Amino acid sequence: MSRQVQLQSGTVARFQALEPSPEPCRQVGRNRRIRCEERRCERRSRLLRLGRQPDESLLIMDEALERLARTDPLKTQLIEMRYFGGMTAEESATVLSMSVHVVRRELRLAQAWLHREMVR
Repeated sequence: MSRQVQLQSGTVARFQALEPSPEPCRQVGRNRRIRCEERRCERRSRLLRLGRQPDESLLIMDEALERLARTDPLKTQLIEMRYFGGMTAEESATVLSMSVHVVRRELRLAQAWLHREMVR
């Protein structure tokens, strides 16, 4: 589809109307669906692997928590309050008489430390 435009000099210029082709959009959507399915499969396989050996992963986590308790008992206490006690950061801050921001920061550090230790 072409369009004519009258320029100031009196000449007529022809421009091709740029209409997006529906084909690339379909391809992008297809690629997104494929990547999403790949991620779902990867998550499922990770969960299945964890489901097969729950005792081993729990033992590794327990050992990591013991090592963390030796170096930083506050972080261990926060992890226990959060994940085993089900307390929110606000509740933990109230119990420990700390700022909510400090509790959240310490929790993030503890989670990162535990993740690093469990991956080893």
